[in-house]
Amino acid sequence: GVSWVPPKTGSLPIMDLSVMMYDDEWGYVDSCDWQKLAVRGCTHSGDWCGKIDQATHKGPVRETVKIDMAEVRKAVEGSKTLVRYVVVATFSYSGQDMSEVPQAFVYLADPNQRHFTHVL
Repeated sequence: GVSWVPPKTGSLPIMDLSVMMYDDEWGYVDSCDWQKLAVRGCTHSGDWCGKIDQATHKGPVRETVKIDMAEVRKAVEGSKTLVRYVVVATFSYSGQDMSEVPQAFVYLADPNQRHFTHVL
């Protein structure tokens, strides 16, 4: 997932979490993001837009993608392409330097455990 707190002034950070899937030879297979919320065992929480008060910049804001690895690895009906690699990426579309964002975290969580691991 990705979580961030917007700065108290200035433009709001627009960040999006995406998951891309690739085959054995790193050929693109599919993706899950704010535009495609459910695919191949991945479920996106949805875009953050509208979830914070634009006037007060109160946060934090969070986007997550739940990944069921057993489902991700299954072949999709009518396709022989199997997913070998899953890549999680965070994109910033608002143009500000990340040093202007007071707090931002990329994390991995295991639903069977009670903690998550900060990646960034």
